[in-house]
Amino acid sequence: MTTLNEAIQSVVGYNHINDDLRAHFLANGASSGTLDELELQFLSAVISSPDGKTLEDLWMEALTAKGITSGSINDRFRVFWSTYNGVF
Repeated sequence: MTTLNEAIQSVVGYNHINDDLRAHFLANGASSGTLDELELQFLSAVISSPDGKTLEDLWMEALTAKGITSGSINDRFRVFWSTYNGVF
């Protein structure tokens, strides 16, 4: 079974994962900031009311809306990255 990191790297690249995630978020709706801020912007683009929610809450809402509803959050992340190439 593919690990979560392998699934992410297959989409964003095999360099420094934080740099690659930053580039991925910027290419998919985020505009500027730290990695956490970019991740929040990336998720806010697909969540109707992101205010006051944690990153984990936003991820769970976004993944559920995508139809990824079973397993732990890491299991859901793995499906998102390996099946949907990290794009909503």
